[in-house]
Amino acid sequence: MSNSGKVPLHMNLEVTPPFSADPAEATVGGGRDLHVRIRYTPQTPGQHRQSMRMLHSGKVTNIDLSGKAEGSPSCFPSGVCRSVVFDEETGECTESVDRDGTECSSGNACMTREICRSGACVGEAVVCNSHDKCVKDECVAAVGCIQIDKSGDCPSSPDPCKRGLCDATLGCTIVDATDGDPCGPSDCVTSSICLLGECVDVPTPENTDCTTKCGRGTCHDNVCKAKMGKNLEVLWRHNVQSRSNLVFPGISDDQGAVYWLECDPSSCELVSVDGDQATPRFPEHPRFPLRDLTLPKPNQMVLAGNRVVVAAGDSVYAYSASNGALAWAGSLWAELEEALGSGCPCSVRADALASGEEGFYVWFSMSGVAGATEDGRRAGALVNIAASDGSVKWIRTFEGASPPRDLVVDRFGDVHFALGGDEGSLQLLSVGPDGSDRFTIGADSDTEAPLATVLDHVFGTSARVLDLDGDLAYELPPVDGEGPTLAFVVGQNNGYRFSRDVEGLRVTAFKTWIGEVTSSTVPFAEPVYRTDPLLTDSQSALFAARISDESGGELLTRVMEIDAEGHSLRDCRLPERPDGPGGTYLYLGSTSLRGGRWTVASQPSRDGNWFTVHQLLLPFGDTASSGWVTTRGSLAGDGRPQR
Repeated sequence: MSNSGKVPLHMNLEVTPPFSADPAEATVGGGRDLHVRIRYTPQTPGQHRQSMRMLHSGKVTNIDLSGKAEGSPSCFPSGVCRSVVFDEETGECTESVDRDGTECSSGNACMTREICRSGACVGEAVVCNSHDKCVKDECVAAVGCIQIDKSGDCPSSPDPCKRGLCDATLGCTIVDATDGDPCGPSDCVTSSICLLGECVDVPTPENTDCTTKCGRGTCHDNVCKAKMGKNLEVLWRHNVQSRSNLVFPGISDDQGAVYWLECDPSSCELVSVDGDQATPRFPEHPRFPLRDLTLPKPNQMVLAGNRVVVAAGDSVYAYSASNGALAWAGSLWAELEEALGSGCPCSVRADALASGEEGFYVWFSMSGVAGATEDGRRAGALVNIAASDGSVKWIRTFEGASPPRDLVVDRFGDVHFALGGDEGSLQLLSVGPDGSDRFTIGADSDTEAPLATVLDHVFGTSARVLDLDGDLAYELPPVDGEGPTLAFVVGQNNGYRFSRDVEGLRVTAFKTWIGEVTSSTVPFAEPVYRTDPLLTDSQSALFAARISDESGGELLTRVMEIDAEGHSLRDCRLPERPDGPGGTYLYLGSTSLRGGRWTVASQPSRDGNWFTVHQLLLPFGDTASSGWVTTRGSLAGDGRPQR
């Protein structure tokens, strides 16, 4: 400020925060200057405006002041035991080390009483001790002390009436089992139970739950009486919709899910249900067309890993076994026509399907029609397709061949089959996974055909049993009155041959390696209908047949289980009629047995019910874990042994 006069000038400056003047009062000599500092010290960010009053010589002069304040930047310490402030003079964050003894927190729940020392947060380790000998105390930095149960580490007792127990104070101890716990074999006469830590035999009380080979029951007068007598208990039934046909190959997976086809005249639907409750598993209802209106046979459907594969007409379809989604599909018409060469394969029909080592074997029958070729030629083709996408790997064609009864694949992936030719001639053939010939031999009769393979043997409809090179391994001894072989189930040690007999259905048991017959029985007269046999985990044969009762009158469906000595292990009944009106159940074909649940199909009878899939409780029943356990080999129906 300047005083241009000669007389001294006295002035006062009045201003309000955030502004201030220094000096606020002064006298300026004549012709002299005075420097006044205006300070701006805002407490909050933002724009500030004020008017400063200058009083001099009885006059007032207003001077406008304005300023804009920015907020201080956020400052964060680089770690624990560090403090940081913003230096307004330098405009920067300044960090310093906290003094020793300052309380701190490292975030580690396993530390306590933490203080700063030389810039580090240090403390004492938390001691975890629940004083429980059945847990392991540990400290986890994120949560602190935890207890891990270790009561399961206590050893069990070999004594069925003692059990290992963990006591929080004592640790592992052995105590008496609960009175009444079973400790040995029990039946409806005597029960082995624990009493005061000892296994004792006591009389079995009336109405104690028990189980017979035919179902659940209770003990009465020292005998286990099934609640349904000899009738098997029905767990669930699935009726196929009206005017549809059922193709039931007896396929099931390791979780017990069951698979089949329901077909109308123009297409088939792949169906799968949960094995426990018959809950449908494929909500999208996958379907494929029947181009030639020919219904697939059970041996045209297999389960391979997570794929359900079906051969129908000139095509092959692969679906996800989990949700029924189509994985791949394709017609082989063009490849078959090219492989056959000249002439027209005017009709192409899949007749058999089996799983190979890395793909599938499919047999297609091809025939011309009068006028289309010179002689209405007949031919067949064995096709190997890739499991990944259904692409053709190779094709073998056979002129003048009638379709094989089935395709049987051994443990090396070679496929065995029989082809009929002109004038009743028959050849047994074996083809390797690469399409090369393994062997070709003449058959003893026009009915001989491979039906099973286990270990190094191939079993067929004749008495001859071949090795995998086509040489004779042994011949099954003939049984008086025994007719053509219908089916085989074969285990590692014992096998069963089912055949027609002058007396009825004959079951012949033999030793797998040498063919020695151990028993041959006719469990009942000629059956009207029968199911295909299964090999059980007891190495017995299980099957059902519809026969006349002992009086020769009413027809009954009996479930039989026969061991290698010809002894009957089970003789039960299947339900004959629905609870409501309409028809009789006619059980036949392939079946599936897993964990005491037996799934079987029935066809309509003349008096009117539909195709039905039944699941029944079969106590103590399960399929063998290895061998030719069904007429299609495995429970996957893939033409190979269970493995």
